[in-house]
Amino acid sequence: AYALYSDIKPNPTIQNVQDGVAAFKAAEADCIVTIGGGSSMDTAKAIGIIINNPEFADVRSLEGVAPTKKHAVFTIAVPTTAGTA
Repeated sequence: AYALYSDIKPNPTIQNVQDGVAAFKAAEADCIVTIGGGSSMDTAKAIGIIINNPEFADVRSLEGVAPTKKHAVFTIAVPTTAGTA
């Protein structure tokens, strides 16, 4: 079984991450598969970190170097862009 969360903005918002965390929990997921560019991958990384480190649920605390205790949820990233550089 799988669930799809695709409401990610081109410049992801805090709400995108919080909604993704809720979707992960509602689906009782085991891992994350992210497909797309930087926005979807960055959002997936934040979701994966927050799931295993709920003390960072405010999202802003992840800016810079965050002292997380656990690794993020297992995540598979499939990039569909070559970047802008």
